[in-house]
Amino acid sequence: MVLHLYIDWLSQPSRAVAMLLMENNIEHQVHEISCMQGETQSSEYKQVNPAGKVPSIVDNDFHLGESHTIMRYICVSRNLPDYYYPNDIKQRARVDYWLDWDHMNLRHGSMCLIRANLLAPIKKYSQQTIDELRKEGDEVLKSSLSFIEEAMSKNNYIAGGN
Repeated sequence: MVLHLYIDWLSQPSRAVAMLLMENNIEHQVHEISCMQGETQSSEYKQVNPAGKVPSIVDNDFHLGESHTIMRYICVSRNLPDYYYPNDIKQRARVDYWLDWDHMNLRHGSMCLIRANLLAPIKKYSQQTIDELRKEGDEVLKSSLSFIEEAMSKNNYIAGGN
Protein backbone atom coordinates (compact mmCIF):
# COMPACT_ATOMS: atom_id res chain seq x y z
CA MET A 1 0.00 0.00 0.00
CA VAL A 2 1.10 3.55 -0.68
CA LEU A 3 2.41 5.69 2.16
CA HIS A 4 0.51 8.96 2.66
CA LEU A 5 2.62 12.02 3.47
CA TYR A 6 0.99 15.15 4.89
CA ILE A 7 3.22 18.20 4.49
CA ASP A 8 3.46 21.93 4.13
CA TRP A 9 6.21 22.68 1.60
CA LEU A 10 7.15 25.77 3.66
CA SER A 11 8.11 23.45 6.52
CA GLN A 12 11.76 22.34 6.53
CA PRO A 13 10.96 19.13 8.45
CA SER A 14 8.26 18.33 5.87
CA ARG A 15 10.72 18.80 3.02
CA ALA A 16 13.28 16.57 4.76
CA VAL A 17 10.81 13.66 4.91
CA ALA A 18 9.72 14.25 1.30
CA MET A 19 13.35 14.25 0.13
CA LEU A 20 14.08 10.95 1.88
CA LEU A 21 11.07 9.37 0.18
CA MET A 22 11.89 10.82 -3.25
CA GLU A 23 15.61 10.03 -3.06
CA ASN A 24 14.80 6.39 -2.36
CA ASN A 25 11.93 6.07 -4.85
CA ILE A 26 9.51 5.09 -2.10
CA GLU A 27 5.96 5.13 -3.37
CA HIS A 28 3.98 7.81 -1.56
CA GLN A 29 1.13 10.22 -2.02
CA VAL A 30 1.59 13.83 -0.94
CA HIS A 31 -1.24 15.66 0.79
CA GLU A 32 -0.46 19.38 0.98
CA ILE A 33 -1.51 21.05 4.22
CA SER A 34 -1.22 24.81 4.75
CA CYS A 35 -0.06 25.77 8.23
CA MET A 36 -0.52 29.46 7.43
CA GLN A 37 -4.18 28.86 6.59
CA GLY A 38 -4.74 26.85 9.77
CA GLU A 39 -5.38 23.55 7.99
CA THR A 40 -3.34 21.63 10.56
CA GLN A 41 -5.95 22.55 13.17
CA SER A 42 -8.95 21.21 11.23
CA SER A 43 -10.89 18.28 12.67
CA GLU A 44 -10.10 16.29 9.51
CA TYR A 45 -6.36 16.78 9.87
CA LYS A 46 -6.41 16.11 13.61
CA GLN A 47 -7.63 12.60 12.71
CA VAL A 48 -4.30 12.19 10.89
CA ASN A 49 -2.21 13.86 13.59
CA PRO A 50 -3.93 14.86 16.85
CA ALA A 51 -1.02 17.23 17.61
CA GLY A 52 -1.96 19.28 14.53
CA LYS A 53 1.61 19.42 13.21
CA VAL A 54 3.34 18.63 9.94
CA PRO A 55 4.80 16.42 8.68
CA SER A 56 2.73 13.31 9.30
CA ILE A 57 2.44 9.97 7.59
CA VAL A 58 -0.18 7.28 7.38
CA ASP A 59 1.27 3.89 6.46
CA ASN A 60 -1.65 1.47 6.13
CA ASP A 61 -3.43 2.21 9.42
CA PHE A 62 -0.31 3.44 11.25
CA HIS A 63 -0.25 7.21 11.92
CA LEU A 64 3.01 8.94 12.83
CA GLY A 65 4.20 12.51 13.30
CA GLU A 66 7.52 14.27 13.98
CA SER A 67 9.97 14.42 11.10
CA HIS A 68 12.90 12.65 12.71
CA THR A 69 10.69 9.86 14.01
CA ILE A 70 9.10 9.51 10.58
CA MET A 71 12.50 9.33 8.89
CA ARG A 72 13.73 6.70 11.37
CA TYR A 73 10.57 4.69 10.71
CA ILE A 74 10.97 4.94 6.94
CA CYS A 75 14.62 3.88 7.09
CA VAL A 76 13.85 0.79 9.14
CA SER A 77 10.47 -0.18 7.64
CA ARG A 78 11.71 0.22 4.06
CA ASN A 79 15.10 -1.35 4.81
CA LEU A 80 17.08 1.62 3.49
CA PRO A 81 20.88 1.41 3.26
CA ASP A 82 22.84 1.60 6.49
CA TYR A 83 24.29 5.01 5.60
CA TYR A 84 20.87 6.59 6.16
CA TYR A 85 20.30 5.09 9.58
CA PRO A 86 22.89 2.60 10.89
CA ASN A 87 22.04 -0.84 12.23
CA ASP A 88 24.83 -0.69 14.82
CA ILE A 89 23.24 0.51 18.08
CA LYS A 90 26.11 2.85 19.02
CA GLN A 91 26.26 4.44 15.58
CA ARG A 92 22.47 4.74 15.60
CA ALA A 93 22.57 6.40 19.02
CA ARG A 94 25.06 8.95 17.69
CA VAL A 95 22.76 9.74 14.74
CA ASP A 96 19.79 9.98 17.13
CA TYR A 97 21.75 12.38 19.33
CA TRP A 98 22.30 14.81 16.46
CA LEU A 99 18.74 14.49 15.16
CA ASP A 100 17.37 15.27 18.61
CA TRP A 101 19.95 18.00 19.24
CA ASP A 102 18.88 19.79 16.06
CA HIS A 103 15.38 20.58 17.34
CA MET A 104 16.44 22.73 20.27
CA ASN A 105 19.47 24.24 18.62
CA LEU A 106 19.65 24.89 14.87
CA ARG A 107 15.91 24.53 14.33
CA HIS A 108 15.02 26.63 17.37
CA GLY A 109 17.43 29.42 16.42
CA SER A 110 16.25 29.41 12.81
CA MET A 111 12.60 29.51 13.84
CA CYS A 112 13.24 32.54 16.06
CA LEU A 113 14.60 34.39 13.02
CA ILE A 114 11.78 33.18 10.76
CA ARG A 115 9.21 34.34 13.30
CA ALA A 116 10.93 37.72 13.66
CA ASN A 117 11.46 38.36 9.96
CA LEU A 118 8.66 36.52 8.17
CA LEU A 119 5.78 36.00 10.56
CA ALA A 120 6.09 39.25 12.53
CA PRO A 121 4.31 41.41 9.94
CA ILE A 122 1.54 38.84 9.51
CA LYS A 123 1.04 38.25 13.24
CA LYS A 124 1.66 41.93 14.07
CA TYR A 125 4.33 41.29 16.71
CA SER A 126 5.53 44.25 18.75
CA GLN A 127 8.97 45.66 17.96
CA GLN A 128 10.15 44.47 21.38
CA THR A 129 9.08 40.90 20.55
CA ILE A 130 10.78 41.09 17.16
CA ASP A 131 14.01 42.35 18.74
CA GLU A 132 13.92 39.62 21.40
CA LEU A 133 13.34 36.91 18.78
CA ARG A 134 16.21 38.19 16.63
CA LYS A 135 18.55 38.32 19.62
CA GLU A 136 17.62 34.82 20.77
CA GLY A 137 17.89 33.42 17.24
CA ASP A 138 21.31 34.98 16.71
CA GLU A 139 22.63 33.73 20.06
CA VAL A 140 21.30 30.18 19.64
CA LEU A 141 22.59 29.87 16.07
CA LYS A 142 26.05 31.25 16.89
CA SER A 143 26.41 28.85 19.81
CA SER A 144 25.03 25.91 17.82
CA LEU A 145 27.24 26.52 14.82
CA SER A 146 30.31 26.78 17.05
CA PHE A 147 29.37 23.45 18.63
CA ILE A 148 29.00 21.82 15.21
CA GLU A 149 32.32 23.25 14.02
CA GLU A 150 34.01 21.77 17.08
CA ALA A 151 32.42 18.36 16.42
CA MET A 152 33.35 18.49 12.73
CA SER A 153 36.97 19.32 13.56
CA LYS A 154 37.27 15.78 14.95
CA ASN A 155 35.49 13.81 12.20
CA ASN A 156 34.60 14.06 8.53
CA TYR A 157 30.94 13.45 9.41
CA ILE A 158 28.87 15.01 12.14
CA ALA A 159 27.92 11.62 13.62
CA GLY A 160 31.48 10.30 13.33
CA GLY A 161 32.41 7.31 11.24
CA ASN A 162 33.59 7.44 7.66
